[in-house]
Amino acid sequence: MDITVLNAELCENPNGSQAWVLALDVTDASTGVTTRTAMVVPTDALEWRIAEYELDDLEDDEVWEMILREPFSALPKMDDEAGLALAPTIAEARDVYVGQIRASKGKGQLRRAKKTPTKPAGKGAKVKVEEPEVFERVKAAGNGLTVIVDSDGNDPIELMKKHCPRRAEHVDARRTIVTRERERATVRRTRRGPARDDVILSEARRIKDRKKD
Repeated sequence: MDITVLNAELCENPNGSQAWVLALDVTDASTGVTTRTAMVVPTDALEWRIAEYELDDLEDDEVWEMILREPFSALPKMDDEAGLALAPTIAEARDVYVGQIRASKGKGQLRRAKKTPTKPAGKGAKVKVEEPEVFERVKAAGNGLTVIVDSDGNDPIELMKKHCPRRAEHVDARRTIVTRERERATVRRTRRGPARDDVILSEARRIKDRKKD
């Protein structure tokens, strides 16, 4: 699966929170069809993924690519057995996360547009329009957002790296939160008691023993 980042806007909500609004072209390798769509990414996504899955050894470009491929990958939910909260170790959660991302990627590439598109692709191109407004840029102002900075034809990934760099102290702080949440998830699972199948089997045996009496 190829992903081309067409444009990136750093937007601010009325409450002061910020997020990236991205315009993407996503090409299915099996059909050759390209879907043009939009994606919203929190400004702290890079630091969170590094902290969550211990991706410290990877370059920022690699982590950003993983983040952009998440919506198109078969990732487990947080509370699934293989998910971040309940996986036996972070290393095992990382293996699943990285493995699923790479599976969806295949031989695909992450590209950065040299020019922001202002209109749909030419006649005959295999482009399926999912959100037509991305052709002119996401209408941030109309959604109550304020555009702070726009890649506007420049490398969108480099813009994101510039405004949202990796800060070791922030990653460490988020890692502490991840550890605490994993501990809480383990406690919640313990309080649920035995698996439902075990409960049913136990009840069936109890009824059988009662009939014998």
